[in-house]
Amino acid sequence: MQIAGEEIERLRRQIMEQIDLTRTVEDEEVYQLIEAQVRDFARERMLTLGEREAVVQTLFYSLRKLDVLQELLEDPTITEIMVNGAEHIFYEKAGRLYKAEYGFSSKEKLNDVIQQMAGYSNRMVNEAPPILDTRLANGSRVHIVPQLTVPVSILCWSRWRSMGRPLRSGSFRKIRSVWRISSGWEASHRKRQIY
Repeated sequence: MQIAGEEIERLRRQIMEQIDLTRTVEDEEVYQLIEAQVRDFARERMLTLGEREAVVQTLFYSLRKLDVLQELLEDPTITEIMVNGAEHIFYEKAGRLYKAEYGFSSKEKLNDVIQQMAGYSNRMVNEAPPILDTRLANGSRVHIVPQLTVPVSILCWSRWRSMGRPLRSGSFRKIRSVWRISSGWEASHRKRQIY
């Protein structure tokens, strides 16, 4: 059974009303609030256990993580994520580009995620600095152009570390992130080097 975005948003608002914003709220407490709210919702809609868990995860990612991007960010095989407006999310996996089957619920939610990413480095994106290049805690890079300067917000995330080690030119071929033609260029380029 497919859960409508409006229903997820309604649950999200109900949970937000229950969170005490006057103090620091830990992830575990938020997760418990989500589970309680979804338990009632699941009874009304007769959701399966798998559907219920998917709703809990969606709400948790929406409230405490990077919303619909979180699942992609946690996949170690994804090397790049490109967001072109709230509805268009693309990702690179094993050197191939795919379009995600989902998007952000609204432009505002995308902008919230953008500000959250900027906040990781104690920065923000607004009219003064309309473009931001930053790194997340895991070493990945993010390039952000908010809707202030272009018709839609643009976000590009790149994983620049592989298994805890910096990537080298050969690493890009191993993860199939570089076009096959580049390996031919590299070989011909080495032949021309003078030692």
